[in-house]
Amino acid sequence: MKKEPFEGPVMFTIEIFGYDRSEKINISAEEVKRLISVLQEMTSKKKASPDVEEVLLYLNQKTSSRYRTDTGGMIAARLREGYTVEDCKKVIDIKTEHWAHDSLMFKFLRPSTLFRPAHFQEYLNEKRDPYESR
Repeated sequence: MKKEPFEGPVMFTIEIFGYDRSEKINISAEEVKRLISVLQEMTSKKKASPDVEEVLLYLNQKTSSRYRTDTGGMIAARLREGYTVEDCKKVIDIKTEHWAHDSLMFKFLRPSTLFRPAHFQEYLNEKRDPYESR
């Protein structure tokens, strides 16, 4: 016996679990497709752009580190804001001069600190210390 196609919009009921509660919501088939697409995009490992790779390579060379390209999210964000690869390298140069020989600050020569939105513009506009030995 052949089933007739369902008429009307297809709806799904999903249950979302949080730390302290859960909630059931109804969403359409189109919303389910969009949600799946967003989740796949969020969880897929994308190759970093050549600019992000260049900045990370420069940071790794200057700090003798081995940051992988999957740590370049903040670099990519600064580049999307209109900063350049040269701006990123300048921040690396300035902060390396300031922190490379400071045992307390050396650990902050990392992407999450150098390219954090709250810090980046300050770091970029810092002047190099003319009295610091080079």
